[in-house]
Amino acid sequence: WVGTMSLVPEPIPTAANLKVDEGGLEYAELTHPSGASAKVFTYGADVTSYVDASGTEWIAVRPDAKMDGSKPISGGLSHCFPQFGPGAIQQHGFARNVDWTVHSISESSVTYELTPSDYTRAMWDKPFKCLFTVTLKEDCLDTELVVENTGSAEAFDFQAALHSYFDISSIKNTSVGGSFSGKTFLNKMLDPPAEQVEERSEITIAEEYDRVYAGVNDPVLKDSGKGKQLKIVNSAGWKDTVLWNPYGNEGMGYDNFVCVESVAFTPVQLGAGEKWVGTMSLVPEPIPTAANLKVDEGGLEYAELTHPSGASAKVFTYGADVTSYVDASGTEWIAVRPDAKMDGSKPISGGLSHCFPQFGPGAIQQHGFARNVDWTVHSISESSVTYELTPSDYTRAMWDKPFKCLFTVTLKEDCLDTELVVENTGSAEAFDFQAALHSYFDISSIKNTSVGGSFSGKTFLNKMLDPPAEQVEERSEITIAEEYDRVYAGVNDPVLKDSGKGKQLKIVNSAGWKDTVLWNPYGNEGMGYDNFVCVESVAFTPVQLGAGEKWVGTMSL
Repeated sequence: WVGTMSLVPEPIPTAANLKVDEGGLEYAELTHPSGASAKVFTYGADVTSYVDASGTEWIAVRPDAKMDGSKPISGGLSHCFPQFGPGAIQQHGFARNVDWTVHSISESSVTYELTPSDYTRAMWDKPFKCLFTVTLKEDCLDTELVVENTGSAEAFDFQAALHSYFDISSIKNTSVGGSFSGKTFLNKMLDPPAEQVEERSEITIAEEYDRVYAGVNDPVLKDSGKGKQLKIVNSAGWKDTVLWNPYGNEGMGYDNFVCVESVAFTPVQLGAGEKWVGTMSLVPEPIPTAANLKVDEGGLEYAELTHPSGASAKVFTYGADVTSYVDASGTEWIAVRPDAKMDGSKPISGGLSHCFPQFGPGAIQQHGFARNVDWTVHSISESSVTYELTPSDYTRAMWDKPFKCLFTVTLKEDCLDTELVVENTGSAEAFDFQAALHSYFDISSIKNTSVGGSFSGKTFLNKMLDPPAEQVEERSEITIAEEYDRVYAGVNDPVLKDSGKGKQLKIVNSAGWKDTVLWNPYGNEGMGYDNFVCVESVAFTPVQLGAGEKWVGTMSL
């Protein structure tokens, strides 16, 4: 039997690989040949930077953060252990405000270790060891937290979280997708905190936010300002997600970060000698819809939808405006006026133009703002696109309400389907709105055109009179031979008939749209009056929408 042992003195290998920040704290700087980099402090084992291979920073540190060890770093991937939130010991435990030791280090990976000290035992006298590994790869940043019960007898319970601060271009450009819809969440902004059920699958934030989503561990942070999304891949241990943002707090820099936290919210029981593992990877990628958009001559982006039948449609991000629908036989049904501006300088005069949250004149600008702002692509395929609109500084200056609009256009063999969903994303107050699809339809000539439907006997508001006045319609088939602007209350079944095309277009309003507006600037050659008629799907009477409620308007051509 042979036993060999050598003694090899050398410097502690980690020391040369650590740098010192301006505040005196040590950190590991990780690099990858792809150009990606990361910064991980020994204080709190906090990852305060992850720059992907294309140069995009994904992790935020708040402008009010203390970087001298006097308090936990307000930012990064901050550790909450062995407690999350308030409880028997200090807020979020102690792991974020103690020095961890370097267990191992290389150019692209570091492992930090935390074991009990007099400071931690005074709060939580349990035999534990934590190992936190950060590994930088070409296309992602991997993290692994291992919690071990190093005792030989008793079990203990703990909570854990990565209180992750993510860098964003602006909160108004940001949403968080995932399996949120139908899940119960704890709304910690209520007094007392209470459980609610989430109806959305895509979360936008327009108020102070602190919600614990049980059973959601697949969040995706989407930032239209960056044109990228970040998949937060929780592959083990982390079962829950917390969303937090101190909306409106300029000192904290609320507009440039959102916390999407990986959490083990329900206490984990760990027997003697057992280990718990939480793995989380950050995977940056382009927002997958961007490649499916084209750019018009005026510089505006649009989605071009196609169907195997030969049908096609064109939907701009500016105003979420459908400017073309060609049916399977090659007939164009949607008109854009010859005087339309297609460069974003004013609303597009044509298409299925959105009027929201106001129809016509009123407290804010004519027809609201939805038609003259960029919507973001929520999802897209060859034959369908969904655009999203949420509040911005521009919209809040006119109408400061917490809302989200989703507009879906789906091309089918025999029709074009549209759905507008308006959601009150607030938690307290209701708001009122009007909405319309100010739809311009292509016709062979106004003299060849009529509009049928349940008009006869209905009251309409004739806006060509001064002042506008209500009248009663005697006809069931409307023809236009003068300037026309009439609101027909309770008519939602119009049929556009064009003898020149030898076709008719049914405008099927199956939900939400209760009224019809007919408009044509008869005689105005500059507007091209002879080649379009507006048959508008309208919610003319203001809709009241309570906190958390949705309104849906569906219209098919």
